[in-house]
Amino acid sequence: MRHVAYHLSEVDEPSTIQEAKSSDHATEWIVATDAECNFMIENKTWKLVELSPGRKAIGCKSVFKLKHDVDGRVQRFKARLIAKGYAQKCGNDYEEIFSPVVRFSSIGLFLAFVVQHDS
Repeated sequence: MRHVAYHLSEVDEPSTIQEAKSSDHATEWIVATDAECNFMIENKTWKLVELSPGRKAIGCKSVFKLKHDVDGRVQRFKARLIAKGYAQKCGNDYEEIFSPVVRFSSIGLFLAFVVQHDS
């Protein structure tokens, strides 16, 4: 289902990089893609390394979105590079899973400590 703003703006979100490059708004999509790459480089989000022998690289996909103002006009073009992590196999591509999660009991303990010490 398409949002009303898409009809007002008459701009479609491409589903592939090829669609973005061949669209009427190719310049804006390329600028958004370049901005995403520059952002990742500046923030040292990833590092280019040699692929280990016998390993296969995980694919990635560009996701394109339009950001609208309250009147439904296109405010900016946005691009994100997404890793296809669902293609990984445990024991093959990774050995362990790390998910930083806070327990509610830990938060309660921390808040009680702050209240007690009037910090």
